Amino acid sequence: MEIDHRKREIGFALLILLIALALLAVSPRYAEGAAGSADALGPMFWPRVILLIIVAMSFINLFNIYTRDESTAEAVDAADKEEDETSSTSFKEEMSEMTPSGEETQNQVFFLVIAITAAYIGLLNTIGFMVLTPVYLATMFWVLGYRDLVRGPITAVVATAILIILFQQIMLIPLPRGVGVFRELSYVVLG
Repeated sequence: MEIDHRKREIGFALLILLIALALLAVSPRYAEGAAGSADALGPMFWPRVILLIIVAMSFINLFNIYTRDESTAEAVDAADKEEDETSSTSFKEEMSEMTPSGEETQNQVFFLVIAITAAYIGLLNTIGFMVLTPVYLATMFWVLGYRDLVRGPITAVVATAILIILFQQIMLIPLPRGVGVFRELSYVVLG
């Protein structure tokens, strides 16, 4: 017996809502051991904000599911069934057309992404977030197929700047500055 799409959506939304409420309920226990007040902009503030956003979005999702009319729900179910039928056929066609060299290339890219990410994590405390992250992002763009030599590095630098502002300036979460000349550069640029 197949569970219809609407029941699955409701079940998933309720599961997420219950998990978020449970985590919100037990979060005061962890505030006692945390440095700073639980009410201030401290270590417990952002997790609670995120949990409250998840709770609010779960209620909005449940409201949307319940208020959606039956014709829309039936259309979604029909679209899902049609997508399942066409996607399985096209997936089989893609798999039969895939050459061993294409599969090997995908595996190489996969392991290269893992290796680059491991190197990034390993070097982050030594080189620092400000210097290493744009290099990491630009390298990942290149490896994953985005080969624009102007937009790629610019996007990497802008994304890094946004992350620095978000974490260091807004959320007051320190990022690794690196050691030696990288640390000095980080202090000169970021203050």
